[in-house]
Formats: sequence, structure tokens, C-alpha cells
Amino acid sequence: MRFASIGILFATGAVLSGCAADKLDAIANLSSGCTSTAQSLNCGGPANPNAPATVTPPSTTVVTPPTTTNVGNDSSLTTGDTTLAIEKSAVVSLPTAQAVSKLTIGTAPNTAIYELNPNTTDKANWPKKKQMQEYIAGTNIGSGIGGTYKEYRAFTRDTTGNLGNQVDEELQVWTFANSYGAQYRDMTGGGTEAIHQAWSFGGNYTTAAAMPTSGTATYNGKFTSTAKTGGFIDTKLPTQTLSYNGLWSVTGDSTIDANFGTGGMTGTLTPKTWTGWATLNGVTGFWTTNATEVVDVVKQAAGTAPMGNGNWNPTFMAQKIQLAGTITTNSTTTTSSNKHANDVVGTASYDPASNWLNNTADNQMYAGFFGANADEVTGIFSVDATKPQPYGGTEAINNDRRAYVQMQGVFHACKLAVCP
Repeated sequence: MRFASIGILFATGAVLSGCAADKLDAIANLSSGCTSTAQSLNCGGPANPNAPATVTPPSTTVVTPPTTTNVGNDSSLTTGDTTLAIEKSAVVSLPTAQAVSKLTIGTAPNTAIYELNPNTTDKANWPKKKQMQEYIAGTNIGSGIGGTYKEYRAFTRDTTGNLGNQVDEELQVWTFANSYGAQYRDMTGGGTEAIHQAWSFGGNYTTAAAMPTSGTATYNGKFTSTAKTGGFIDTKLPTQTLSYNGLWSVTGDSTIDANFGTGGMTGTLTPKTWTGWATLNGVTGFWTTNATEVVDVVKQAAGTAPMGNGNWNPTFMAQKIQLAGTITTNSTTTTSSNKHANDVVGTASYDPASNWLNNTADNQMYAGFFGANADEVTGIFSVDATKPQPYGGTEAINNDRRAYVQMQGVFHACKLAVCP
């Protein structure tokens, strides 16, 4: 595995009826967030084609968004759907002071209002809630992770040419049989990385009386997320078009195991595709790479293996995300995140056995069970991990290198082998 010198990466986080859009329209007061996926390709943009030789370590100060008039968040929400608030690819909401949100869907015309209380000290720098129109071109692309998909946008160009006065916000909503997940993005001021982002989920929670208290169940489904990577060295193959350092949309499979007797929930998210903005070897535009393109880059460089496209990086693209949490029906502990009788509160992380270091403060996972018989699991997650070199050995460590991955997204799974 090769890293650039101290490169840094920060990843960047309605309801019911996975089959009928009218059921979605009938559900109000649900929260969500908006993200770019491999289907909508709203996340990502031109990235540095080569990792820098030297990168200044990240600042620990609060990120200040660019000057813009699209600010003034005054939401007084104290309860709502579980949400992760993100600024410039970094999670800023905490388990002890969680963000909350509410999504209201309109039907005539097809609109959505997303209200978010990020619960941060700089909340006033976040936009106010506003009505967003359905973006049919995005909706018609389809879900990609199961269920029904709708896309909403609010865009107002400033006639004076000042990007700070422009409004550019996006909302994506995935709805399933009994639950939904969503992502909100504030792109006001231009650029390819969201100034503000939020992931949330909700729906028809399984009631406390209907929650199983014994036995186990396995759920299967899909997940989608946004990510930011840095500090990795590209292969320099003439067929590589995607730099390993940049903004990504990620999709893959989710497997969840619930033990209702002990109250434990574990899961695995397996990435299958990474979509980014191509910048290498004279190529531009959105490209998708997937696990079937794994190649031996060493043999490629020696000319003893097929070239492939060189875009898949097994070091981080193939890394599975581990979920671990506690079902609150089996816990006497009450936190600000326990809003329902069947919340799941826990962590998402890269496998430490694969030599990843996890930033535990930002490795959050929240989920819930939905439907009359806990038929579905839907949740949100955040991963912040780094791979250091060198490590171990009998010599003193010096000349450190770092490669980073930060990722936030939503996952869904149901008891059926394949979710409807």
C-alpha cells in the first residue's frame, strides 16, 4: 500500500411504501437528508489528480462556510427524526447533542420542505428551511438501493453575479415499505463539496408492544453514501482515470443481524461501486469503478497482467464497514438519541485488524426497526478512519504518512432475501 505524504481525507453525510409514490406523498413530517449517489451523480467534482507531496495537518477549528446570504437557520426543533449533521465532510453533530430534522412532502405540486436543527454552535450559518421542487430528471433515474426514489431541488441564481447570494440545495429521498432514508446537501456558493450536509431516516417504527424480545433475525439490503479520500498515491497507469483522492458516491450491500434476546445488532456494509469525477490521463466526467475491476497493479506495472482500468483501490474501496449497536428495548439507558422504543445506537468502523485507526468520536451509527413485525431496518452511519505508515518493527518510527477515508450514508435491509 502506498500513501502520499500526510495526505488528508474527509468524507463527506419520505417515508413508507417502497412501491407506491402516493404513499410517500401521504406521509408528512418526516426528516431526511440529501446526498449524491452513483445514480444521481451529484457528489464529486474535479479533484487533484495527484496526491500532494506535503499536506498541512487539518485544523481543529470549526469550519466557517463561505460568505452567503442563504443563512439564518432558526429551527427550534428539539424532537424529530435522527440526523447526522455534516460541515465540509466532517460530522459536527454529537451523540450527546444530536441533530434532528423533519421532512414534509407536498403533492400539488410535488414539493418537499426540509427543516433541520443541526444543534451546533454555528447553527445560524446553516440555511433556513424552504420549499423545494421535485426534480423530475433526478427522480426518473430511479432508486439504486431499492424502494422508491424522489429528488428535490431549490435553485435561485443571483443576478448580481455574487455566488454568496445564490441558493443551491438538494434533497434525495429513498422510501421503502415502512421506512425512508434521505440526504440533504447545501451547495450554495458553488464548489463541488457540500458546505452543509445531513443524513436522516424515519418512518412507521415498530411499536414497543410488537418488538420481538427473543430470537434472532437476518436482514439484507443496500446502502449508499458520500465519501472523501486523501493521502493515497495513484497507480500512474495510463488506464487509470479516477484519482484515489477526491469526492465519491458509494453504493453496496448491507447485511444486518439482530439478536432480540440480548438486544445486540451487528451488520456489514460491503461497497460495490465508487463513482467520482475523472481527472487522470486526459479524461473528464463521472466514472464508476466496481469490485469486478480488481487488478494486480504490481503485475500490471511489470507488464505481466492485463491492464484493466486501474481505478479500483482494494486498500479502501473494498474495505467493509462494520456496524455494532444496542437495541434500546433491551436497555435501561436513556440518551438524547433514544426517541423510539426500538432505536439502535452504536458505531460504524473499519476493521482494526486491517490496520485501520478509527476516529471513535465520528464513527456513529443509528438505526430503527420498522413495520408491524420489525420487518425492516433502516439507519444512518458515519466512518472516519486512517491508515498510518510506517508502523511496528524494531526501529523508531519516523517520516509518518497518513491516508484517510471519511464517509456518511444511509442503509436499509429487510428480512426477505432481497428487499422488495
